[in-house]
Amino acid sequence: MKRMWLGALAMAALLLLSGYARADVCQPCAGAQVEDPKLHGRSLKSYWGVAHATKPPDKEVLDKAFTQGHLALCGTPDQWEWNMFMGMLAAEMEKFEQAGCYFDQALKNSEGKDREKVVNNRGSFWVDHYNKALDYFKKEAYDPAITEADIAILIAPDSCKAYNIKGSALSKLNRQADAIPALKAGLEACPDHDGLKRNIVNAYQEQADAKFLEAGKVKDDSARTRLFREAIVWYEQVDQVKPDDPNVQYQIGASYAQLAFAGDSTKIAPARDNLTRFLGVAETSEDKLAVLYQLSMLEIEAKDYAKAGEYCDQFIAAGPRDPDGYRLKANIIRMAGDAAKAESYIILYNGLAKGKAVNADSLQGLPKYKGSDLGKVIGESGLPEEFRSYTDSSGNNMDSAFYWSKGQAIAFYGGQKRGEVTFPPPKD
Repeated sequence: MKRMWLGALAMAALLLLSGYARADVCQPCAGAQVEDPKLHGRSLKSYWGVAHATKPPDKEVLDKAFTQGHLALCGTPDQWEWNMFMGMLAAEMEKFEQAGCYFDQALKNSEGKDREKVVNNRGSFWVDHYNKALDYFKKEAYDPAITEADIAILIAPDSCKAYNIKGSALSKLNRQADAIPALKAGLEACPDHDGLKRNIVNAYQEQADAKFLEAGKVKDDSARTRLFREAIVWYEQVDQVKPDDPNVQYQIGASYAQLAFAGDSTKIAPARDNLTRFLGVAETSEDKLAVLYQLSMLEIEAKDYAKAGEYCDQFIAAGPRDPDGYRLKANIIRMAGDAAKAESYIILYNGLAKGKAVNADSLQGLPKYKGSDLGKVIGESGLPEEFRSYTDSSGNNMDSAFYWSKGQAIAFYGGQKRGEVTFPPPKD
C-alpha cells in the first residue's frame, strides 16, 4: 500500500510540470516548468517523513524528496520551509555545499520562531561535524579534523569555531599559508572571537619570525632585504589584530632598521618610531640595550651624531659592563670629528673586551704606577673594584679602573689619565 501511495505522489508530480519555473537559487532549474509549487512542497515533506520512518533513512526516498523540493523551489525559491528541508536533505545526502546554500536561503527568508527552527535544524547537522572535527583534533588526527571542519563550514559558513579548528589543524601541520586564510575567514565572521584572534596572531608571528630569522642567515643582500620586507608585512598584520604589542613593535622596528642599514633612508623614521615606542615599555636590561644600540646606529645612519651619542650614553648607563657601548661611543665621537676625545672610550672598550684582569691590591706596589695619574687616582679614590690592562701594538698599557659601586670608569694610557665615564651606580 505504501508503494502505491508513493507512486501516486510521483505521478502527480509529473502531471503538474507545466508553467515556467522561476529559479532555485541553490541549483539550476534546467528549464523545468512548475504549475503548482505547493504540491511539490507537500511531496517534499511527505517523502522526508516516509524516508525517516526507517533507520537508516531510505536513500531512494530521500532522492525523491530532493527532486520534489527542487521542483518546489523552482517555482517559489524564497519559501523558507522548503529551503530548510532541502538543507537537511542535502546534508544527509552529503551534498554539503548545497546544504549550506539552502540553509542560508531559509535563514534569509524566515524570522521569529521560523528562523529559530532553521537555526536549530542547521545546527544539528553542523554540530555533528564540528564535534567530529574537534575529536580528531584532540587526537592529533589533523587531516580528518580539517575534512570535518570543512564540512561544518560548508553547512554553516559563519561557523567561527569550525574555522578555528581548521586553521589550528593546518598550523599544526606547518601549513601556515593555508591556515591563515581559514583563520582570517573565521575572524571576519566573528571579529571578537578570542581563540581565532590568538591563533591568527600565532600564525602571523610564526611566518614573520621565520622570515626575520632567515634574513639574518642569508648572505645575499637582495635576498636579505626581500626577507626583511616580508617579515614586516607579517609583523604588521600581527599588529592589526593585536595592536600595541611591545614585542611586535620591536620586531617591526628592528626589521625597518635592517633595511635602513642596507641603504634605504626612507626606513629610518619608521624604524625609529617603532623602536622608541618599544623602549618606553622594555622590561629587561637586555631588551633595553638591544633597542638603544639600534637607535644609536639609526642616528648614525641619519648622520645625527649628537642624538646617536645620547642613545649611546643611555646604553652605557643601562649596561656599563657591556664593552659594545664604549666601542660604539668611540666611533660616534670619531665620526663627529673629535678623535682625541674618543680615546678614553677606546681604552675602556679594550679593557673590557680584550684586557686582562689585574689584582687591584697589587697596583700600589708596582713601581711604574708611582707618581702617575693612576697612582694619584688610586690614592684619592681607593682601590678600584675591577682593574683591567691591555697592551696595544706600540707596547703601551691601556688601563681601565672601574668603580662600579660609585658609577665611575677611568681610562689611562701609559699611566696617564685620558678621561672618565660616569653612569648610575647600582641600586641597593
